Amino acid sequence: TNLGAQLTQAFQERGDRGYGHTINEVLEDVLTSTTSAIVDSAGIIRQFSSHLPPLVGNREQAKELVYHFLSSAQTYLRTIGRAHRLVLSTRAVGTSSISADAPALFPLAPPTEIEVELLESDMAWSSQSPAASPPSFDLLGLYELVRRLDGTLDLSAPMQGPFRMILRLPVVSRSPLEILPLPMADSPTPPAPAPDIKRAATAPVPAADSDRVLQERRHSPRILSTLPATITVGSTTWDGTISNLSLGGACITLPDDFPTVSPQDAYVVIKTAVGILELQGRAQERSVSIQTRPPATQLILTFEPPKREEGTVLASLIQAAREQTLPFSLEVLLAAEPQDKLIASKPIVPGEPQDYDLREAVRVTLQLLVRLDLTDSAGRNIHIEALTTNLSRDGACIHLSARSEPLNGIVTLHFATTQNQKHPGTHEPGAPDAALTARVVWSAPDFATPGEFRHPGSEPALWVGLRFQGLTPYAEREVNRVVQQHLTYLDESKSSSQQASVVSMPRECRNLRGQMIVIVDDHLRQSLEPNTPVVIIAPGYGQTALDASTLSYYLAHHRLRVLRYDHTNHVGLSDGELQQTTLRSMQADLFNVVEFVQHTWPTAPLIVMASDVTARVAIKMAVHSRPLDLLLLINPVVDIQAMLMTVHGHDLVADHQYGLRRGIANLLGLNVNIDRFVGDVVAGNFTDLASTIADLRLLRSPSAILMTPSSPLGPLPPADLPQAFLTALGSHTRLATVLSPLLGQNLPLNEQHPPAFQQILEQIAATVSLPAVPAEFSRHTRRMLARQQRIEIERTRLRHNLSQIAREALRVAHLQLLKLGNLHEHWKLLDDLYRLLSPLEPGSMLVEVGVGHGDFVRATMVNQAYRSRQRGWSPERPVQLIGLEHAQDSLTQARQSLRALHRELDSDFGGTLTIHPPLTTEWMRADWTQGLPFKNHSLNRIVGNLALPFVPSLLLTIRELHRILHPQGRLVLTVFHPDTDLSMLYRRHLQRANQDEFSPQAQIVLHYLGRLREAIRYGLLHTFDRSSLTSFLQQAGILTFRISPALDGHALFAVIEKVQSTG
Repeated sequence: TNLGAQLTQAFQERGDRGYGHTINEVLEDVLTSTTSAIVDSAGIIRQFSSHLPPLVGNREQAKELVYHFLSSAQTYLRTIGRAHRLVLSTRAVGTSSISADAPALFPLAPPTEIEVELLESDMAWSSQSPAASPPSFDLLGLYELVRRLDGTLDLSAPMQGPFRMILRLPVVSRSPLEILPLPMADSPTPPAPAPDIKRAATAPVPAADSDRVLQERRHSPRILSTLPATITVGSTTWDGTISNLSLGGACITLPDDFPTVSPQDAYVVIKTAVGILELQGRAQERSVSIQTRPPATQLILTFEPPKREEGTVLASLIQAAREQTLPFSLEVLLAAEPQDKLIASKPIVPGEPQDYDLREAVRVTLQLLVRLDLTDSAGRNIHIEALTTNLSRDGACIHLSARSEPLNGIVTLHFATTQNQKHPGTHEPGAPDAALTARVVWSAPDFATPGEFRHPGSEPALWVGLRFQGLTPYAEREVNRVVQQHLTYLDESKSSSQQASVVSMPRECRNLRGQMIVIVDDHLRQSLEPNTPVVIIAPGYGQTALDASTLSYYLAHHRLRVLRYDHTNHVGLSDGELQQTTLRSMQADLFNVVEFVQHTWPTAPLIVMASDVTARVAIKMAVHSRPLDLLLLINPVVDIQAMLMTVHGHDLVADHQYGLRRGIANLLGLNVNIDRFVGDVVAGNFTDLASTIADLRLLRSPSAILMTPSSPLGPLPPADLPQAFLTALGSHTRLATVLSPLLGQNLPLNEQHPPAFQQILEQIAATVSLPAVPAEFSRHTRRMLARQQRIEIERTRLRHNLSQIAREALRVAHLQLLKLGNLHEHWKLLDDLYRLLSPLEPGSMLVEVGVGHGDFVRATMVNQAYRSRQRGWSPERPVQLIGLEHAQDSLTQARQSLRALHRELDSDFGGTLTIHPPLTTEWMRADWTQGLPFKNHSLNRIVGNLALPFVPSLLLTIRELHRILHPQGRLVLTVFHPDTDLSMLYRRHLQRANQDEFSPQAQIVLHYLGRLREAIRYGLLHTFDRSSLTSFLQQAGILTFRISPALDGHALFAVIEKVQSTG
């Protein structure tokens, strides 16, 4: 058909068109120019139409004309004493009286002129004009400038107003097919003068005309449709119907069981028999009346303004839908919603700085004598004595005597071993035994320094902030050692004077092997009665005391004493090696903590709380200990053998009993000695459901079981209690269901107490008598919790030797695991990155930091190649992609793999890829974590795919990337979630491929994923959930961003855009 031929032609017509300057660009140049000080741009209201054709003539002449056009109008209004704002609007007009910007599917004729209207409004304005006298109102000179550009000028200046000037300039003529009637951001019609109130009051109200068609409120008219639509959310597809369609968007009706989606970016594809049309937009769900029959859900799509050819094709498709002459379908790709919404806490806003620390590392107060070595501007070596006031892994604050010149640049710190009498501070033991290189970040005078620090009349002393850089591994270990030595929990005497505040006190006890069990005692600052109930929270498998910190502070605020601890031979702060984890070791640790409580507070009621695998351990422990007042189990695993079979696809217990040995391997996400673990399960009689029921019948303590939503990122399958177990519980055990998580350091702690925490209190109150209900949480309590969590995370990092060399080793291992690239979730991640970066304009520059082996580069090449073929291999300038990486080996491998892919695609496309390359690449070896060799605001697109978690300072890296981002650019990052366990995804991949996870090849991958999981649990990598990522980006000074899940929730996308300042 003619329409099909038109569509095919529009898809294939892509020329190298050199579009000129538009009137909007000229106006913006004049209004934002610093040299055009006479034009008061703040007094001008802009109402510009979008997608205007380019002007005919010289750009500089047009700028001169516009300058005099605007300044003449403002000068006239100042002269007659009417200080009113001016409304500046633009629109395209054709030979007829119909505006080219009027909503229509096809314009009757292409526009021939651009109309610029300057209209006096009724809004008063206090002019901020410069002191220099404004130019005179030279109307003849203005007409001469208009004549040079073949334009026309109309002027209307009634005595009572409003003042009005209309400028018309010719534009480059184009064929009707190239003109796209797009929705306008602002109304092109100028605001009408204020109506006559008296006349309006006396005028009769017109009767409603039932036959009159209501005027369309939208900029683009809609058409009704019943065409099919397909919505893909994550990996699930839904079928729907296009209810209405326009140039600005579409409404899609879906079944009532369509999942709830948050407003997000959408990738839209319109498919016909002759090709496809790709569009970018935003999608959001719209509520529908519950009386709608049948029940349905509506998804609203808002298209981003497409290019001219794409707009023409879209207009043709809408016309075809109106005439029902060409069938097509609509496909929409959306990101899957995170399944752990309930874990996200209230985002922290910059207005509450006390809820987070601006520093990435915890500082310790420390006074050490130090000598600073530096070189001054004349090249002389200078030595300065100073005193540290605080120290962290990242830097230090020092105090030094009077100095006439401010410090800057690089300095070297040498810590003294003797006390210098110039400084009153006492020398703390344990100074770093290494020279530390640092950069001066800030300095400020200290006028409050006591007299002995400086002579009368001399310059004031200085506070100087330093950031370490380029430390050797030994120097880094020395700094960590000193910080760990002085890092303590919050001091009860100094933390707060409020009696209702919660404090944390470090405690410890030892098991029979002599290993130290680290305990944190959370309680109110005020003295507690000896019979105050004590709650012991035993961490689950792969968890630490930190995961229970929020719940612990909630219970402590309700006048309970809460002890949370870390297992030995497990993750956390207690002694031992993770590879030696066993259930009987966990049982012994819990037994020792119970004995510690019973010995310290013998009259206090005792409640033990345990979850998942540790709940099974707690049942066994309670059978062999003195009766507890309450045993509270959360999502207990009652059949260890069946659970291991479900996760690993092997009956590990039976294999062990038959003599099969596997050594150290990934068990439930952590690298442990499987033979030791399973052998201990058998020896300790933890094996199956029958052994659990046998222990349950011997239990003498009252118990309660709470079932909560399982973490979608955790290694354990959803909790399930068999009927035989429920039958064996008896009447002394209460069973309840909680609809939100109980454990996790990012759970909310605010005035609206989580219902799950309240149910914990209710279960405890049913057994023991609780004190009176305390006052609501204060902001101080939330601050104390946040600081305590930071201290515990820092202690864990230092306990497990946090260093940049360890991060780099993990990333090198991550890049070596090419099998991860076979995961379906991995390729979907790359496709989502490409979608979030789209559209990639011809000739634009895309930079990937941490290119690795080039997975994203190859995915971009494939997408760009097929897009170019679909568009007819037009001779546009290709997108330029630059890959940055530390190691030359990674760059070499990325280059080689891309060349191989290019040869394969070029062969498939018959050599066209060489003639019309859709993508050009450059490779650069650079330390992109310290500084980037790009100018400010120079890059259109920047991407970092799972590279930023391994950098030394994520805050500095983010700020550096934001510096080089163009004001209209986009920065897309991916980061790990704190609960990330990629072994889940890899096991799923192996099960789909019917492969054994205990094969040598699979175990290499799983062993690294176990190391990655440990590094995340130890805080060695930068990880974020939605709330903490929001707070971090705000801390970095970034206010415009969107966050969405990636890798089935194991990672997060952060799409960052700059806010262009308006003046």
